[in-house]
Amino acid sequence: MKKVIEGKLYNTQTAKKVTSSESHDYKKKKDYIGASDIAELTLCCNGEKTPLHFGEDGTYHAYIVHGTCDIPLHYAKVAQFKDKIDIIDDDGFVTCYEANVIRVYRAGEFGCIIQLLDNNK
Repeated sequence: MKKVIEGKLYNTQTAKKVTSSESHDYKKKKDYIGASDIAELTLCCNGEKTPLHFGEDGTYHAYIVHGTCDIPLHYAKVAQFKDKIDIIDDDGFVTCYEANVIRVYRAGEFGCIIQLLDNNK
């Protein structure tokens, strides 16, 4: 678990400061996930639709994380799915992601992380 102490990010299990390279691993891959005039995309999984809200209308990108990674504390998990999600914007289908577990995190106006976790890795 991570904790901010005096403006620095620490791993609470080891009490060691998290280095900038560790805390930014999530930024290795970024994908376009859609655009919207109503500040919302739709995540579809097994026929169920979940809205993904943003702070402003515009075009959206997400950092794509394969496996475990230190997710910054200012991101909040907003959804979790199994197997596959389709991402829909104002014009229709944009992309899909597949994994045993898919977690979606949001921060600020446009921040988004999609974490893909597979049990066999």
